[in-house]
Order: sequence, then C-alpha cells, then structure tokens
Amino acid sequence: MTKPYEVTTINGLKVALYPIKGFPALKAQLLFHAGSSYEPGNRWGAYHFLYHLCFEQTKLFPDRTQLELYKEEYGLNSNASTGGDTMDFYTYGPSRSQEQALTLLNELAFNPIFPPSAYDKQVNIITQEIKGYWDKPSFRFGRSIDKQIYGDNHIYAHDPGGQAEFIATLTQKDLQKIHLAHFKNENALLSLVGEFEPQKVKVLIEKLFVTSGGLLQPTPNFPTQPQEKLNIHAEEVEQDKISLLWPRPGFLDIPFIDRQKFRLGSYILGGSSRSLLNTRLREQLNLVYATGFSPSTRPHAGVFEAWAATTPESTQRAGDELRQTIYKFLEKPIDNQLFQ
Repeated sequence: MTKPYEVTTINGLKVALYPIKGFPALKAQLLFHAGSSYEPGNRWGAYHFLYHLCFEQTKLFPDRTQLELYKEEYGLNSNASTGGDTMDFYTYGPSRSQEQALTLLNELAFNPIFPPSAYDKQVNIITQEIKGYWDKPSFRFGRSIDKQIYGDNHIYAHDPGGQAEFIATLTQKDLQKIHLAHFKNENALLSLVGEFEPQKVKVLIEKLFVTSGGLLQPTPNFPTQPQEKLNIHAEEVEQDKISLLWPRPGFLDIPFIDRQKFRLGSYILGGSSRSLLNTRLREQLNLVYATGFSPSTRPHAGVFEAWAATTPESTQRAGDELRQTIYKFLEKPIDNQLFQ
C-alpha cells in the first residue's frame, strides 16, 4: 500500500510532504529544536525575543511593511511560536503560492537581521505578553504545578515568556550566536501539506534551503526535583480546580506503541463528553462544570493529570470521586464492546 506522505532529507533538512489533490491550499511549517529548555538557570527568554525580531528585518525584507506587502500579494498568512523544546515558523495560503510560501519561511528563519532599532518596541510587546500570561489564575496555578512536579528552577517549569528585564539586556551579538547554533537545516523539520507536486517542491526546497553544515541539537535532559506532594495554591476566586498527578516518562523515553496506549486510556477516562470522568462527575453526580484526563508530556518527563473544576463546597467529594473513578478503571477495565 502506497503511503499518502513522504519523509525525506534534502541538503540535511528533514522534509515531510503530504500532498492532497483537489485542495487548492497549503500549509508549510519549519520547526527547530530550540526554545527555553535550552536556557538552564534562572534567566531565560532569549529564544522568545529572537523569534519576535525575525519579523522585523531580513535580507530580503528591509522592514516589516515590506514583509506584510509580500504576504498580501501572494495571499499568505504567517506566524511563529516558541515553547520549551521547539520553535516553529509557519505559513498558509493558496497552493499557487508554494514557492513564495517556502521563500517566506526560509527568509524568516535563516536570514533575519535582528535590527537593534526594533529592540525597545519588542521588549515592550513581550513585557505586555508576559503580563497577559500572569494575569490569568489558571496560568499561575499551572506554573505552581510545574514547579511542584519538576522543581523550582527546572527547564520544564519555565514559563513561555522569560523575564522582560533579562530580555532587555540581550544584544545583536547574543542573538546571532543563538541563531548560528540552532537555525540550521540539520536541526530542523520542514513539513508541507496541501495541493502540490512533490517533485517540483523538492526542487524548490533544494534551491532555497541550502546546506548549512549544522548539527542536531539534542533536547536537554535535567533531573527533576519534585516538591511537596500536596500543593495548595489559594486565590480569591469562587472556584476550585483539583488536579491529581502521576509522574510518567517523557515521550522520548518510551516506545511509540506505549504512547498510543496512554493516549487511548486518557481518552476513555477523560477525553470526551462520554468519558468515564465526565459521565460520573458531571452527568450522574452534577458535581463539576468540567473534568478531564490527559497525559502532559515533555521529551524526558511528564505527568498524567486528572482534573476537575468545581465550587469550593463540592471540592472534597469531587476529589474523592475523581480518584475512585480512575482506580476503578485501572482495577476493572471497560468491557470490550465499549472499548471498540
């Protein structure tokens, strides 16, 4: 049976192609092994700052206005994101603009200038972005859980933004050093899905993404230092969130088939309105507004999380039912018909 996709390597760049005939659009994504996990210690945010500045000036686009005009001319939309372990640039638009889409990704990722004239503006923008995260009670609760699981200064407890005061100290030379180490073909994955002719696209990629002679940057692996088993994070809100957490290996440390088993079990427990937790806690007992179960995974560590959002007067009972439903499932799995 012929696979609908192809994975290959061009000039050291891993490429995944998924053509879809009759769908006159495409999305291209360029992902790098980079992010705050590569910044151990108490100060981070350089990768976040770097990707903001990639849109300010490149060799082909002298300023942001010229970049936006190019996107409008060819019907393209684009953005980027950074997390702990990966950074990605993506664009989507009409399939007729495939060469322009690949040109755009290549330019943003491999040819940024990092103009110092844009630093103050981007520091202010990132400062507001960071404040936006921390203004949300759910975000603050999530960060306290990460510190509980991994340790106060662990790379997996880093918030997405970094510290604005540290970012403001970074220079063009600092950013160029990071860029030189991580933004190489050998440290990236390019994926393209939509209507295109694979051989034509391969020729374009070979022309645009020239050999860069870099290295794959392995994902950092630091030992976790879990804190107290009970974490009470109190705020002045009229709702409680209960989270029960079980440590698990990272997705790089377990076989693919086991990852699928975990996903399937998580779906049965709390992945839909028909899940065991939703049926019991919401539909039968009316204890919660929302509940779920999910595996939170990082490359070398993670947790299973069962959670429920409820009113303070129902917290104790909801927590008991949450635990009982999960252990009942482990002791006596669902019948085969429901499983199928």
